[in-house]
Amino acid sequence: MAQGSVRQRGTTWTVVFDEPRADGRRRQRSKGGFRTRKDAERYLREQLVSLDAGTYMAPHKLTVAIYLTEHWLPAMQARGLRPSTLARYESHVRCAITPALGGLRLQALMPTHLNKLYSDLRAMGRAPKTIRNIHGVLSKALADAERLGLVGRNAARLADVPAVARPKLQVWSPEQTRAFLAAVADDRLFAAWLLAATTGMRRGELLGLRWPDVDLDIGGIRIAQARVRAGNQVWPASRRRPVAGAPSRSTPPPPRRCASTVSAKPKSDCRLVRDMQIAA
Repeated sequence: MAQGSVRQRGTTWTVVFDEPRADGRRRQRSKGGFRTRKDAERYLREQLVSLDAGTYMAPHKLTVAIYLTEHWLPAMQARGLRPSTLARYESHVRCAITPALGGLRLQALMPTHLNKLYSDLRAMGRAPKTIRNIHGVLSKALADAERLGLVGRNAARLADVPAVARPKLQVWSPEQTRAFLAAVADDRLFAAWLLAATTGMRRGELLGLRWPDVDLDIGGIRIAQARVRAGNQVWPASRRRPVAGAPSRSTPPPPRRCASTVSAKPKSDCRLVRDMQIAA
């Protein structure tokens, strides 16, 4: 059972208790500056309870900035995170989190600090969806810190996150779609516009389309990968962990005109993919 004591030093009170070490031995930890004996005894009880329960964490001076940039982000990269996801995390850490919270000790981070950050971001004109994304990065980083024993709780779990209203989607009418396709009929990216308009493929899926994924005989397309931009580079994005028995997504059969447009491109001509990457 953990033991400790309270001592008076001058006009204040100091708490002394035994703290366990990694080698199994114990060392003394002291904390002074308590104005009353009652405050010191309350703090001592809290530390002894956490020591007996195995939830005690030794104080450290690791700051939010050092933890995120020198520990958490490198760990995310080592986990094989997609380049686009890692770039988004780095951007939120660099542009939003570190300037506001970087100087705070990680163990001293409170939900009120996060609430002020989100309030300031709203005052700067940041969209609620962006703020929720920033909150998601903080929540994930602090959850890892909690799992590693660097903090006692995840402050993001108790923070107030702005609600995001679901936007009303606006889509083209069939007449507008036909007018657009007629206007770009001579464009070098016409095959891409036609696929996007008739199959619902995303931009990254269009960029990741390969000849082996195109079946001209049946007029079908298999979505096996995508290409996404991260920073100034374009990266392939496919499943990091294939799911057993899960097929790749396929699009509905595109119109016959679409198949003939794609088949008109020789397989050795890579200009379409290159031009689409530049346009992205």
